[in-house]
Amino acid sequence: MGGIIISDNKSIYQTLSSIDVSGKVKPKNGMNYLPWASAWAYIKEYFPRSSYTVVRDDNGNLYHTDGKTCWVETVLSINGETQEEQLAIMDNRNKSVSADQVESTMVNKAIKRCLTKNAALFGLGLNLWYGEELSDEAKRTKAKKVSDLDVLKGKVVSICKELVSKGVDSKALYASIADMSGHQNPTKITDVETLKIVLERLEQWEA
Repeated sequence: MGGIIISDNKSIYQTLSSIDVSGKVKPKNGMNYLPWASAWAYIKEYFPRSSYTVVRDDNGNLYHTDGKTCWVETVLSINGETQEEQLAIMDNRNKSVSADQVESTMVNKAIKRCLTKNAALFGLGLNLWYGEELSDEAKRTKAKKVSDLDVLKGKVVSICKELVSKGVDSKALYASIADMSGHQNPTKITDVETLKIVLERLEQWEA
């Protein structure tokens, strides 16, 4: 994750809507979903003091019902700002189930999906709810990330070639890169921070 700078002038919405979530999105039944665990991980990374609660009914149940259908409610709080959300309890075809068919696994799944919907109110993955993969800001962030990756990969490859030409053992060189990144081939590295670490090590080696 990482790569986004949070400042006092940047709102929660601006921060979370600028995150490129496309690498975490999962397709299901013709729709794209951001898994709740990924959504929560992003929120806790940028706003560690965030918390959420499940709103229980008057009898202490984790879901609510009108006698016909059922739904869950969650409340998400980030840096003192709170958003509430509701979501129907549905089957694996995303169809609302009747009250007499509700199972505990359905309730648990609905709570986690409701939490993700809650996160969208704060900007995280909001575009998924109306059919867009990324917000404009997230697209710019992704484009910059790709650009940074290409530049760093080019530098790493260039230094590797130079080191080999100077007599450095290629097997030892690429084994060292694999130890740092998990890839012997630096062009397979997809993380900017990892590439920076590899580049720094190679520059020390070159010196």
